[in-house]
Amino acid sequence: MIGRKHIGAIVIPAMAAALLLMPAKASAQVKPMDDVRADTAYFWRAFLGRDLTEDELTRQTAFLIGLFGSDRCEYACMLQQATNRVDAEVFLARPGEPEDLVLRDGYIAGAFARTEAEAGIQRDLVNEADPARVFDGPGLVGLMTEKDVVAFVNLQRFLKDGGSPEHHDLSREQIDQAAALLDQAVGSAPGAGAMPALYVYASAFWAGVRREWADLDDQERQMVREHIEHLSAKPLSTDLYHRLYGFTSADAQAYAKAEPNRALSASMDEIRSMARAVLKANGDLMRLREMTNGVSVK
Repeated sequence: MIGRKHIGAIVIPAMAAALLLMPAKASAQVKPMDDVRADTAYFWRAFLGRDLTEDELTRQTAFLIGLFGSDRCEYACMLQQATNRVDAEVFLARPGEPEDLVLRDGYIAGAFARTEAEAGIQRDLVNEADPARVFDGPGLVGLMTEKDVVAFVNLQRFLKDGGSPEHHDLSREQIDQAAALLDQAVGSAPGAGAMPALYVYASAFWAGVRREWADLDDQERQMVREHIEHLSAKPLSTDLYHRLYGFTSADAQAYAKAEPNRALSASMDEIRSMARAVLKANGDLMRLREMTNGVSVK
């Protein structure tokens, strides 16, 4: 699996991130349009679990090529398609696992980091797979998808109840209610606090906790619980970032080193803002935890 770059709370493929920084490279190579369309179709079939319509394929192919300021798929476009193909293999090989979910989060966040006009059809497609529900204010540092919202509620129930991690489905009403409460606490609502990385990657992390729980020792299990409750103030080990979040080994190492600094480097204004948000959201969080008592077991 390829590495990924973190921009705020957003994860994007490392190869794609490199394209933002690389100098222009003269190249006579041009990828045949039929091959561009075939690779585009392959990626979205893996991402969505269905074939694109002819219209969707045409629009998405044009969108991809247009990202690189050309009407042909040249060097940068070919690199991006190579990245997409590697990611598609992860989607197909590890569906529902943290490695799959954390990659998907990157594509969803990338679509919403652009304006609606810039994102075009891509925003519609990623939203079909996992609708974005909670946005971290203007400028979009991070977002929570519907799967993240469900995972967050499950994490709160797991923290409250103890025992082994068991997934519980939420009704449509419960999902909407939880998303509204999260928007007030860490979303775009006035006075909301910053969105923690755990919330952004909640679905990947919850999948990792369930997959790895039986193999964690008592100390690691305690670390997991403390991390859920205290976030970056209680960082995980590099190994657990890799196993639970689905980060590559290199990204997990970088993330583990950055977490303590992230927890300590907030300005006083940010701390005050977060404190206000915590006080305001405390009742909401209790409601979220209480709400999980009524969910149906999957």
